[in-house]
Formats: sequence, C-alpha cells, structure tokens
Amino acid sequence: MTTRTAGTNWQGLPVPEAMSPERLAGLVEREVERSERMLFTVTPAEELHSIGRSQQLADQAFAQQVRVIVAAYNRSCLEDREFAEDELALALGVGRMTARGVLREALGFAGLPGMVEPLHAGMLPQRHARAGLA
Repeated sequence: MTTRTAGTNWQGLPVPEAMSPERLAGLVEREVERSERMLFTVTPAEELHSIGRSQQLADQAFAQQVRVIVAAYNRSCLEDREFAEDELALALGVGRMTARGVLREALGFAGLPGMVEPLHAGMLPQRHARAGLA
C-alpha cells in the first residue's frame, strides 16, 4: 500500500540571507591568504620556493663547473692532459677516481650540443641532464 505525502510547502521555509559583500570579500581574502602560505602541503610556500631556488643555484653551479673543467682540459696540451685527473682531484678535494668520473661527466656534457646552456639557464635540472648522459 503506497501513501502519497503532501508536497513540500516551499512558502513555509525560511529564506536564507545572502552574505553581505563585505563578509564575502573577507572570506575570499582569508582563503587567498591561506593558499599563499601553503601549496597543497603543510610546508609553507616560502620554504618551498627557497628549496626550489637552492636547486636552481646548484644546477647553475654545476653547469659553470662543467664549463670551467672543459675549458681547462681543452687549453692543456696533450702531454699535460694525463695530469688532468690529478689536478681536478686537488681542486675538488676528492680522490683521483672521483675526479676521473667528474672529468668524464663534464667532457660528456660538453660533447652533447645544447646540454650545458639549458642547465645554466635553469631549464634543465642536473638530475635530468645526468639521466640523458647515462
């Protein structure tokens, strides 16, 4: 047995008040301020920007190091190049094997056209560049 309910009496329901423009503006302003402090996580946006900027500086320093290593290597005569790893190890404060890897990597980047410039310009992170060299 089905029973029909009487229709809703819309006339009897209270009419909600619209938010005043000032209150709405305040609400929007608070949300914008909150969203500027956070970027989808609990880490403040300022810290995230600082982390990103540090990475850009590291990428630029890496590109500059590649340029300087390659320039020094290219300026040296063939006989002096046999000491390039030792001199690089001394300059970097690392062992000869590490310097050998750094030298090979720098020469590898220099051998790929258009690889160092995007690194220095901040358009290519060194992690991605290293993956392209591998």
